[in-house]
Amino acid sequence: MNTRPVRSTSPQKTPVASPVHGGAAPDTVTDENRLAQQQPLRDAFEQYETAKLRYARAENEAIRLCPRHHADDMSAQTRQAQAALAAWQEEFKGLSRAHDDVVSAHTAYENWGDVDDAMRHVLTQERECIDFDFKCKSSLFGQRLSILSQPEHLPVRDVTAFETTKIKYQRLKDAVQMLINNFRQQINSQNAIDIPHIKAISKEIDSKLSSMNVLHQHLHDTSHPGNESGEKALKAIEDEHELSAFEAENTLAEIRHLLTFATPGNELDYTDASGVKRILILTHDSAAHTACVKVPDTGLYDGGWAGQPHGKGTVSLYNGSRYTGDWRDGRRHGKGSHIWPNGIQYTGMWAENVAHGDGIFDHPAGLTTRLTLQNGVCARIAEGAGNRDWFNQMMLDAVDNGAPEGYAESALLLTAQDMGPLSSNPQNDSQAYVDYRNAMLALVKRAHQWMLCSEADRARAWQDNLKINGNGILFNPSMLFHSIKIEILPPVEEGGRYALTLFNSGKGLLLHPYSIDTKKFETRLSVYINSENEQTLRDIFLSREKLDIGFIYQFALQHRSEPPSQNRDAQIGYGSVYQSPQSSENCSIKSWMAVFKNKALQMNEKLGLSHYNRFRNEFLKHALTLELETSSFALLRGEAPKNDVKAIARVHYRTITRLGDIAATATRLFPGLLIEGFFAQHAAQLYPRDTEKQQALVALTSLEKMKDLSQAILSGNGWLLTDVLRAAAFSKIIKRELQTQALTSH
Repeated sequence: MNTRPVRSTSPQKTPVASPVHGGAAPDTVTDENRLAQQQPLRDAFEQYETAKLRYARAENEAIRLCPRHHADDMSAQTRQAQAALAAWQEEFKGLSRAHDDVVSAHTAYENWGDVDDAMRHVLTQERECIDFDFKCKSSLFGQRLSILSQPEHLPVRDVTAFETTKIKYQRLKDAVQMLINNFRQQINSQNAIDIPHIKAISKEIDSKLSSMNVLHQHLHDTSHPGNESGEKALKAIEDEHELSAFEAENTLAEIRHLLTFATPGNELDYTDASGVKRILILTHDSAAHTACVKVPDTGLYDGGWAGQPHGKGTVSLYNGSRYTGDWRDGRRHGKGSHIWPNGIQYTGMWAENVAHGDGIFDHPAGLTTRLTLQNGVCARIAEGAGNRDWFNQMMLDAVDNGAPEGYAESALLLTAQDMGPLSSNPQNDSQAYVDYRNAMLALVKRAHQWMLCSEADRARAWQDNLKINGNGILFNPSMLFHSIKIEILPPVEEGGRYALTLFNSGKGLLLHPYSIDTKKFETRLSVYINSENEQTLRDIFLSREKLDIGFIYQFALQHRSEPPSQNRDAQIGYGSVYQSPQSSENCSIKSWMAVFKNKALQMNEKLGLSHYNRFRNEFLKHALTLELETSSFALLRGEAPKNDVKAIARVHYRTITRLGDIAATATRLFPGLLIEGFFAQHAAQLYPRDTEKQQALVALTSLEKMKDLSQAILSGNGWLLTDVLRAAAFSKIIKRELQTQALTSH
C-alpha cells in the first residue's frame, strides 16, 4: 500500500532568487544543472515508492497464507506460507536498500551547493516523511515476522501497533491545533505581527501536518478488519483527520497570504479580518532592540524598536521619501534628515513628527538654505545672501518650487528689507506707490504670521477678522503639490454674503479656465458664498491636513451665490485683471504675484498695474544684482549633477522669446531707436555709476551671446548658469518697464 503522505495543497516550486555558492559548483546555476542536482534524489524517491509497494504486497501475501500449523507439518499450504514469509523478508531488504539510496542521494544534493532554499525545504520534508515511514515499517516488520513465524499462529493485524500509532497521531494532531491557536492569538491580540514567528509556526504546521498524514496512513495499515470496535475507532479518526487537515491547510493558506505582504517590495498593507491595517515586524533583534518593520500607510522602517520606532532609525516611505535620524515613541524627534522624491533634502531638528528648529534645505540644483522652522513652517531665513539663492531662482523660474511652507513669505519680507528705502525721485515715489508697497508687505507679513499660529490662535484670528464688517483674511491653505492664496471677506451687515477669492497661477488655472467674458485665463476667481457655508471656509483656514486644489475650486464653484451684489454683502472691489496661462511650477511665488497684481488694480485703478510692475522689478533687480556680484563661475554641462539643466534651458529659451517681444515693443514705442542703445540705456538706469555691470548686461542680451548659449546648451558643452540667470532677470525688468510706459502713455 502506498504510504506516501497526501496533501490537499502541494508546495509551490519557487525559482531561485539569490543562490548561495558552495563547494566546487559553478558560479551560475542554470535550470538545466539545477535539474541535474535534483534528478538523482527524485529517482531515489521513486525507487523507494516502488519498493514500498512491493513490500506491502509481500506483507499482505504472507499474512494471507500463514495458517494455524504444527512445526512438523510439511503440507503444500505450509510451504507456500514459508515461501511468502521468505519473499516478504527479501522485499524488506529491498526496501531498506531503497531507503539507504534516498539518504545517500539527499546527502549528495545538500553537498552540491547553490541549493534553492524553497526547494531544499520541500525535498527535505519528503525525505523526512520517507525516514518516518521506513522507521515505522521496520518496527512493525520485526514484530509481525516473529508472530507469523510461530506455529499455531492465527494471522491478525497487530493491535498494539494500531494503538501505539493512534497515540502518536493524537499527539501530533493536538500539536498542530496548538500551533493554529498560537497563530490566531498572534494575529488577533498583538498590535504588531511578528513575521519570523509566523514563518516558524507555518513551518511547524507544515511539517507536523505531513507527519500526521503518514501516521494516518499507518493507522489504516494496522487497523482490524472485521472487528467492529476497531472499525468504529478508525471511522472516528477519519472524521477527526478530515477536520484537522482542513483547518491546518486553511491556516497555511492564510499564512501564505499574510506573508505576501511581508516583503519590502510590496507596498500594499496587510489588513486583518476586522479591517484594521497591521504593523508587520519583518526581523527583530531583541538583544539590540532593533527591528525591520513595515508600517501601514507609511513604508519600511529599520532601526531602534521598543514596540514602535525609538532611537536611531530609517523609514523609506511609499512615496519615495526617506527619513533617517532620531525617533521617540514612534515619532521623528531629535535630529534627522528627510529627502523627498524630487531630491530636496532637509537636515535639522524635529519635534513630534514635524520639522521644528534650525535646519538646512539642500536643493538638487546646488542651492543650500539655512533656516529655522516652527511646526514645519519656515519662521525665518538665516542671514547671508546665499540663503536666498533659492528664492531668487524661484523668481526667475530657474528651479521648481519644493520650498518649505513659509519660505517664500520669509524671503519676500527679508528681501524687502535689503532693498532699502525708495529713491528720492518724487515722481516715482508717489504716495500712492508707497502706500501700495507697504500694504503688500503687510499682507505678506500677516499671512506668514497666521502660518506660524497654533490652531487656537488661528481660530481667534478667524473670529477677530471674519466678524461682521471685519478686516477679512488672506492666507495660504495647506495644499498638496500646489500653492494658492485665499481671501475671505465678511459681510458688511448681518445676513449678507461672504466673498471668497482664489489667487492662483500655474496649473491651478486649468481648474477654472474661462470666465464669462474672456477667453483668457484668470488669475483670480471671486465668488459670493452664503453664510451657511461659513463653517467650511473656517475649516479650510484652520486645517493642517493637506487639501487638494480641486476640492477648493469645486467648493467655490458649486457653492457660489449668483444673485447680484447687495450693500450688505462683502465688498470685493476688484477690477478685471487677466493674464495668459503660465506653466511655472513656482506657484508659491506666482500666487503672491497674482495677489499683488489684483490688489494694485483694486487700490489704484489705472495706475495700479504700473505700481505692480515697479514692485516686482524691485525684487527682480535685487536678484539681478546678486547674480552680477556672485563669484561662482562654474561651467555647467548637459550631465551636470547639481543643476536641473532642463529647467535652466527653459529659462534661457523664454528669455530669447522675451527679448524678441521687447525689441518689437520698443520699436513700436520709440521709432528709429537702435535696440542695442535701448538695452544700454536701461542698463545705465539700473546701475548709473557702475559701467562694468552696464557693459556685462548689454553683452549678455546680445543676439550673438544668446546664440552661443543656445548652442552650448544643445551640445552639452560648458556654459555659465549665471549668464542665463542674469539675462533672464534683465529682460524681465525691461519688459515690465515697457509695460509701465505703455500704461502711463495712454
